[in-house]
Amino acid sequence: MAATPAQGPIDTLSVWLSLTSTVDLPTLKKNGNAVAARTVRLQGTLAPGFAGDLVLTHEVMGQALSQDRVRDVRDHRFDVKVHLLRGRNTFRLASSKNLDEPYVLDLFHRSTLREWTESIIKALVLVLVVKTFVVQAFFIPTESMQMTLLVGDYLLVDKITYLFRDPRPGEILVFEYPVDPSKDFIKRCVATGGDRIAHLDDRLIVNGKPLNEPYTQYLNVPDHPGSSDHRSFEEFTVKPGTYWMMGDNRNNSQDSRFWGALPHWRLIGKAWCSYWPIHRAGLISHRFGTPGS
Repeated sequence: MAATPAQGPIDTLSVWLSLTSTVDLPTLKKNGNAVAARTVRLQGTLAPGFAGDLVLTHEVMGQALSQDRVRDVRDHRFDVKVHLLRGRNTFRLASSKNLDEPYVLDLFHRSTLREWTESIIKALVLVLVVKTFVVQAFFIPTESMQMTLLVGDYLLVDKITYLFRDPRPGEILVFEYPVDPSKDFIKRCVATGGDRIAHLDDRLIVNGKPLNEPYTQYLNVPDHPGSSDHRSFEEFTVKPGTYWMMGDNRNNSQDSRFWGALPHWRLIGKAWCSYWPIHRAGLISHRFGTPGS
């Protein structure tokens, strides 16, 4: 992979980063002539009619370091190893009979440490952007969503969907716990603003109709103080811009029955899929469908 210069004493020139790989000049220029290698090889052929010795001048950041005659020139072909210093290295290849018309090659050396550091920083920035705006991992610490989600499940939460639409009944949401915003909670949205909702005899009634909720369970012994006082409630209307959240493990869940409807601005995202443990991995929405009458 050689390149033909526009002018000067060189007919073709290739830049070798090792004994087995080479980079052509257009590629180098496209990437800012930046190479991580400390030592490179310049191989090429001299232009027809070249006379005199091939002289190599090495400059770093505009300061001349050396000027030497290239010894290994055979049949108008040359092969020379050059050592790069950090920063911009300029190599001038010219005939000893005409040093004023050199072929100029710029290589910008970036240390391996810098390459790794920049790569790590870019990866961290990407992770931060993804976590902040796209998707985030969460861990299930309690039994409030059993059996849909179990203690120890790891989830990915979609943070994009609710930027374009409101949550719908039946979807599982992650949100800031209204009592303590430093904690994140996960519950199921069972009603939205304007819905009439009641909970009677372990049945959820929405807009006058009992819902079929195959994902729920009611244990005999609630583990929250005062839970028995919150198991049932008379019909009321959910305020606009809020969501009524309940755990699937109905008698073992600190949910809207205790702290009221969830305002939209506390939403984090929609539970999308579980990825650990492996045997439970999959889309959460496919486990039980949506509630029906």
